[in-house]
Amino acid sequence: MSTLSELQGAFAAVLDDPECTAPLEIADGNLSASRRIAIYRNNVRISRRDALAGIYPAVCALVGEAFFEIVAEDYAWQTPSVSGDLRAYGETFPDHLAGQPKLAALSYLPDVARLEWAWHTCFHAAEVTPLGVPDLAVLADAVDPGLALIPAARLLSPRFAAAEIWSFALDLERHPEGLDLDTLEAAPLLVARPGEEVFVLSLGEPDYRWLVLVDQGASLADALDETLALHPDFDFAQSLSQMLAYGVLCVPQTGEDHDPR
Repeated sequence: MSTLSELQGAFAAVLDDPECTAPLEIADGNLSASRRIAIYRNNVRISRRDALAGIYPAVCALVGEAFFEIVAEDYAWQTPSVSGDLRAYGETFPDHLAGQPKLAALSYLPDVARLEWAWHTCFHAAEVTPLGVPDLAVLADAVDPGLALIPAARLLSPRFAAAEIWSFALDLERHPEGLDLDTLEAAPLLVARPGEEVFVLSLGEPDYRWLVLVDQGASLADALDETLALHPDFDFAQSLSQMLAYGVLCVPQTGEDHDPR
């Protein structure tokens, strides 16, 4: 007789292994153990597939629902959930897409997927009070002010014009003429939700550089020095004011509120 914990562990393992036929002590009524496991396994597969479809609507639109379902189910079998919250499921899906030979012609697809994951995580991230433009005076008086991105902010450096492709895919009916990828240029992106709405903002390389450094824990002075070493003509004051106006900066979070990204 198995203990409850052993039975639960075996049951969880069987759910993520479609080839496993090991019997479990769960037979009840008119259904065999294998049949009951198959029902649960199918529910898990559908739940994960539907979660991915909700997180990656632009990817789904670009490849078509039928093909997306195949790729999503393949990912679901290979990638068990590590959380009881399906909102946390699918972080590595962009890398899974990058490894699909049949998607080699859509080399921009992983970048679009990473943008969608950033949008998804920003939408569900914790809220904090961002610093605003009036706080510039306080920052100016500080010897070395500490700054951080709000928890609902992500920085991306895509190889392709991910923002334009993403926007196009989410509204295909308004673009019957298609999208000329050769006319688009990649740019660093800031995805953030300082209030109720998530926005996607294209950045210049200097803006992206100092924000990345701050996000990695660098002091504002060090971030400025390193950025100016690469971009001597960079107008840091203007960039800082712009980021404060967008509401994407805050004081560094500590303890349980800290977001390790």
